[in-house]
Amino acid sequence: MQGTPSMAGQGRPACPLARRGPRRKRGGAGAAEVILTLPVLVLVTMAVVQFGLLVARQQHLVDASRAGALRAAQIALATEGPVPQEVQLAVARQLQFAGITASHIRLEHGAGSHQAPWDEKTFVLHSGTLDPLPASDLPPPATGPYVRVTVYVEGPQLAPNLLQGFGVDLAGRQFERTATYPRAR
Repeated sequence: MQGTPSMAGQGRPACPLARRGPRRKRGGAGAAEVILTLPVLVLVTMAVVQFGLLVARQQHLVDASRAGALRAAQIALATEGPVPQEVQLAVARQLQFAGITASHIRLEHGAGSHQAPWDEKTFVLHSGTLDPLPASDLPPPATGPYVRVTVYVEGPQLAPNLLQGFGVDLAGRQFERTATYPRAR
């Protein structure tokens, strides 16, 4: 091999990884790095878990409001009183998959015409335990008779309150999802 000079004869090893010499001692630098980065990693992991569960369980709220609205569209509804038992059972069946046991249901039904005043032809039924229940800001649909079911759940029912000590507290917050279905004429 004439074109490549050998480095072994010059006092250097042929492979740089083969060097053996005194290693520098890093002391506590590795421990300090772990001490500084571990709390950040734990916080990020807790945030990912909490918000992941929150998003996944909000999908259960969507499914529950759809199931309740579909059931309410199929049955006769009163103009006052509690939400019918069939609607409550349809919502509860969907929420049990997520382990949610307490909810509040707001059921609106009416003619759905923009020509009639909002209050005259809309009936609101409630069930559950959450107080105070916010009023709906959704207008009635213009397509005709409708039923709208809103399911409310307290924050700690949806996800563990892992970030409470860091200023993100789910206690006292209500999460809601709404579904609107047409009623048979």
